[in-house]
Amino acid sequence: MTKTDLVKAMRRHTRDADFITREEVRACMGYGDPHKVDRYLHGLGKIGRKYYIPEVADRIMQEIK
Repeated sequence: MTKTDLVKAMRRHTRDADFITREEVRACMGYGDPHKVDRYLHGLGKIGRKYYIPEVADRIMQEIK
């Protein structure tokens, strides 16, 4: 899995949007509890309640390594 794969998956999940909500990240990753994705979103900038998908994907890739 690459960062590009993650970005594509999240964009498909959000119907080609550039931004994603915490709840959408949870659903995309298959978690039942939205608190499970907080570690990926902590410290990222957001607009309203949405995070920039490439930044979220980058944070997830950092956790994988």
